[in-house]
Order: sequence, then structure tokens, then C-alpha cells
Amino acid sequence: MQLIDRFKSTKLIAWGLVISIISFAGMAMVTFFWLMVIPWVILSFAWGFLYVGCLKFVMERNIEKATSTGILNSSMHISRIIGAFMGGIIAFNFGRLANIYTAALMSSIGLILFFVLLRIVDKKQRNEHNNVNL
Repeated sequence: MQLIDRFKSTKLIAWGLVISIISFAGMAMVTFFWLMVIPWVILSFAWGFLYVGCLKFVMERNIEKATSTGILNSSMHISRIIGAFMGGIIAFNFGRLANIYTAALMSSIGLILFFVLLRIVDKKQRNEHNNVNL
């Protein structure tokens, strides 16, 4: 058994988003540029949780593992392009702190959406499973 199998994918994703929010909040409070290293290290752990959790989530819930992983990677690459474009616009118009606040807000919205959509999908799967057993 691999070490990663001990953790649920949903908890990895949730912790990744929570740690991201904490990291972005820390970035907003930094007063000296060298202190920015601390939130970036925390953010790297958050990225690890998110990436591994998402890969595990996709692999567990889909029959077509290569296709679903490819779609996940494609959507992440598109998000990087759109995120860089949006970050540039926000930084140009509102400043550096607005970028950090926006990142924290988007991570919070992502966490909420993740839990809401996960609950909806799980309820739908339970109903389908119950209907099959009837």
C-alpha cells in the first residue's frame, strides 16, 4: 500500500484549498520582501495537497484514467493562462494586494463550491444506487 492511499482525496483537496487561503492571507500581511518566502513555502505544500488530491480524485472516480487525467491537466494549463491574464489585469488596475485578496477569495469560493458540488454528486450517486437495488 502506498502512503498516499491512507488519505481520502476529498480531504487532500479540502486541505489544499484551506492551506492556500491561509497562505494568501499571510502574503497580504507581509511587510518585508524576504518574509514572502514563508507564505510561498506554505503555498507549495497547498499545491502539493491540491494536485495529488485532484489526481487521486479523478483516478478513483473514472474508468478512463488516462483520459480523465489528461482532461485535468488540460484544464489546469488553461487555468494557468487565464489566471496569468486575469492577474495582470487586476495588478495593473488595482495593485499587488488586490491580486492576493482575489486569490484568497477565489480559493474560498473554490472550497465552498467543492463541498457543495461534492455533496450534490454523492447524493445523486446514492439515489442511483438505491434505485438499482429496488
